[in-house]
Amino acid sequence: MILLAALLLAGSTIDEAEHALAAGRTEQASQMVRQMIESGLVSDRIDRLRASIAAANGQDQQALSLFSGLARKYANDAALAEGAARAAFRLGRLEDASQWAALATARPNAGWRAWNLCGVIADQRQDFSRADECYSRALSLGPNRPEIFNNQGWSLLLRGQWTDAAKQLQMALAADPANRIARANLELAEAALTQDLPAKRENETLDAYAARLNDIGVIAEAAGDRKRAVAAFSQSVSIHPRWSEKAASNLARAEQR
Repeated sequence: MILLAALLLAGSTIDEAEHALAAGRTEQASQMVRQMIESGLVSDRIDRLRASIAAANGQDQQALSLFSGLARKYANDAALAEGAARAAFRLGRLEDASQWAALATARPNAGWRAWNLCGVIADQRQDFSRADECYSRALSLGPNRPEIFNNQGWSLLLRGQWTDAAKQLQMALAADPANRIARANLELAEAALTQDLPAKRENETLDAYAARLNDIGVIAEAAGDRKRAVAAFSQSVSIHPRWSEKAASNLARAEQR
């Protein structure tokens, strides 16, 4: 009877920790997990919580270790494979991320986030046909999600399809007008559609302007527009010392092509 009561209490505590994490109270969830571990509780649900907390705190190596271990144990759980894929991607381990994303999306319970991540990874590998497939599946599961529209727009920017990119990014902003990433990407698309490099905005810092020019150069280079890339990188180099080294490296690469 005592054992049953202890198990019920443990289950209730884990439920509360999961609820706290879902509500964004990461520190509270972390404290509850520590207390459970200190009291001797061990379970896969606790390890799953630890993995999610590590991911939320940017502790990607720990998140990858925990998610991958659980994903191997529960091969049909798409969320665990997705967690491993996301952590690997953040660590720059693209091949591992791709493999885990493939496992996640092969499961029938894969959600839009898994397919969206699949598209992002495919873009990094310049596998644009796979990216299109992933984003299409993501939208079928999460219609009107600004995150998906934004990533589709970025994917099209990488291919030099400025007009189509702008359309997707406008859809992202229609779904979420406060989405700063989509707005910045739309500005890149609009800058690409006009041959002239954009002027510095009112109240824009030199640092931000140099970063924006560097981004324009990256997009132009990816699309094969060497002349525009060189111009953007050159201007970025001259504007702010923080960006001079990165933009100079980009400039040297673009000039060699």
